[in-house]
Amino acid sequence: MNNMKRIIISIILLWSTYWLFAQTDKSEPCGLQQDHVYYQVSEICSDYDTNLAQFVLYYRTLDQYEWVNGSYLRVAEIEEDYNPVTQAWETIFERFFTYDEQDRLQQEIEIYFFSDSRDTFGRSTWTYQEIDEGQIITRVYEGRSNGRFVNSFQQADTLFEDGRIQDEGSLEWSAGLQDWFPVYHASYKYDADNKLIEKKDFSRNFATEPWKPRNIETYLREENGEISLFEQDVWSETALDYEPFLYREYTYDNQGRLSETVEYWNLITGWQKYIRVLHDYDECDRLIYCDILNWDPNLGDWTFRGENFVSFNELGQVAEAIDFYYPQGSTSREPIFGSSCTYSYQTAPALPTGIAPFTMREEWRQPNPISHQHELSFDFEGGHSYDIFLVDMQGRTIVLAKTSHAVRIPLQDIQAGIYILQVQEDHQPAFSQKLIIQH
Repeated sequence: MNNMKRIIISIILLWSTYWLFAQTDKSEPCGLQQDHVYYQVSEICSDYDTNLAQFVLYYRTLDQYEWVNGSYLRVAEIEEDYNPVTQAWETIFERFFTYDEQDRLQQEIEIYFFSDSRDTFGRSTWTYQEIDEGQIITRVYEGRSNGRFVNSFQQADTLFEDGRIQDEGSLEWSAGLQDWFPVYHASYKYDADNKLIEKKDFSRNFATEPWKPRNIETYLREENGEISLFEQDVWSETALDYEPFLYREYTYDNQGRLSETVEYWNLITGWQKYIRVLHDYDECDRLIYCDILNWDPNLGDWTFRGENFVSFNELGQVAEAIDFYYPQGSTSREPIFGSSCTYSYQTAPALPTGIAPFTMREEWRQPNPISHQHELSFDFEGGHSYDIFLVDMQGRTIVLAKTSHAVRIPLQDIQAGIYILQVQEDHQPAFSQKLIIQH
């Protein structure tokens, strides 16, 4: 497959679905049934053939999910190209995923298919380090060389407790030094409402080279937190200072939905309009259409550049995403490139039979994982009755306590394993949490 074409398709689909997922209304009938888990199992994409004026099969991805550690997790992804000669799908790439006991991604193995051979190409390993008010997530990627894995690059992100990124950095492996050296660093700033307002990044090529500034990205926001203006300044080695590169204006409709973005570029002749995107939504506030326009300075007007369409199935899931792109400066909608991707899903109960859906009350949350040497602690309010019990992955119930006041529950007699901790208040489900008990 043409890798550049694949990247282009991915960028197009990301553009057309980003706002969709961010703004989907989860209430019925626009949302999904809350007592089930929905996961995408296939994506089948076609290219637009301008000679035939129709879509022809191109590639597909197939995902496999399994019940792992008490959750449905993606354990495999297969990517295939369509061979129009044999009219059959041919596997070109596989990924396999494993997770730790907290459902965090732990390892990814990449396998490529070349002709009739199947070769392990690379391996990524994630580690998680808890720090004050957050954690550091590190990904180490190892390529395959002479039949063994060798270090290639490393990504290290520092996150706040709520998942916001504080800093990110990339390191490359030096075979000569036999050590990692940093090549990229970015820092993030937030306002009082924890909304991103600035990203500043730096890079260098060698361990002994000083850090060089790259970009400053600035986000100006409305009182409601929505972005009103995005600015990007690029470092100039000539001026030894940041110079404006582009800015983007955001406009919202009277329902608070993004309706228009207009991007301006700083050219030799000064600021000039560059690209404009118009958004349209359905009755569930889901993005269903983007009209992409380019500014033509010769015409002094906007010209057609592309269109994105998204449709949904009866459960509110993305069923199809279609994209068309037109020649630069086009005044007609005759595509030079297009893609269409359809999606299918499988559903499963949110939890095995007999286990109630998850609910969280922060004041009742227990450490997870927890040692059998520790205790569960609940500071219940008076005037109510509480039933506390564990449900194992086979649906068996272990009653821990019945109380109407604060209680401490020892765990030394509970076998190690994965459980669902549940609390009933006045005989009604009030709280549930996945709990890993360790010995």
